[in-house]
Amino acid sequence: MDSLKFEVFSYYIPFKTPLKLKGKTFATRKGFILKHTDSKGRIGYGEVAPLPFFSKESLQDAFTQLKEVIHAFKQKKSINFQKIFPSLAFGLTCSFIKELPEKISLSYSSLLLGSPQEILKKISSTLTTSIKVKAHSLDLLETIDLFKELKKLYPDKKIRVDFNQSLSFKNAIQFCKSFQPTDFEFLEEPCITKQESLLLSKETQFPTVFDESLPTLKAEELPYIAGLVIKPTIVGNISENAKNKPLIFSSSFESKVGIYHILRLAEKSSFYAPGIDTSQFMEDNITFSLFEQTQGKTIIEKPLLNTENLCYVPLD
Repeated sequence: MDSLKFEVFSYYIPFKTPLKLKGKTFATRKGFILKHTDSKGRIGYGEVAPLPFFSKESLQDAFTQLKEVIHAFKQKKSINFQKIFPSLAFGLTCSFIKELPEKISLSYSSLLLGSPQEILKKISSTLTTSIKVKAHSLDLLETIDLFKELKKLYPDKKIRVDFNQSLSFKNAIQFCKSFQPTDFEFLEEPCITKQESLLLSKETQFPTVFDESLPTLKAEELPYIAGLVIKPTIVGNISENAKNKPLIFSSSFESKVGIYHILRLAEKSSFYAPGIDTSQFMEDNITFSLFEQTQGKTIIEKPLLNTENLCYVPLD
């Protein structure tokens, strides 16, 4: 592969309003777009954007390693993608793919967060069949009341609940006793520890999926889980064990370049509707590509960069 054909651009995308995740406030999203041109003049784009407080690597770590990897390509050395940072592995592998669909259209899962009142207000205009509710910041009793109300008002919605490892095992049991396993598409990382979430799934039969604990899951633990949430920016390449379980592809507040590739992966191998509704929170204008979320579907075109809103980054 001709590493001299690499170009790197940095981006800076503001959130529409500051966003709180895990007690941290995000005002902007920063990352790099990789442009790779092969010997036939074909162009591919990838995105490298570690998510602060979630990724193990920083943006500077990823950029430093990117320069090392490109230098290795120049020296015609082989690259072990399992040993490079996840966000970089995702961006590089995407940039190497040149045969891409011009447009992807796929159903997705809507993301709802905020107070119970805000969630109930937003779901009234949500057209997707599947919804994901972030419940980690809610009190247990108001969480139970909220989902009872959602089930009563919207019985046909497939509801996902993301607790972000916030429940004690006792509270998780109390939550499950208030519902039936079939009331939810799945619970995501319900308990503070992985072991408690696995025990909850085993004892209650509630479908449980994992994302943050994914790197530590063992093969013998897989029978007790309903699926794996794959955030390519966070986990990089998918392990062989993961390929034996239903996958839920999900975004980590990437730009439309990353979203396009996540949808491409979901279209090929996902059992569940992907969770890529993070784009609703961002003022993303770094591509000219069509991006619409309408009638419960996402429609996105192959990336075409708007270089006026990007900053070229020298690699030397």
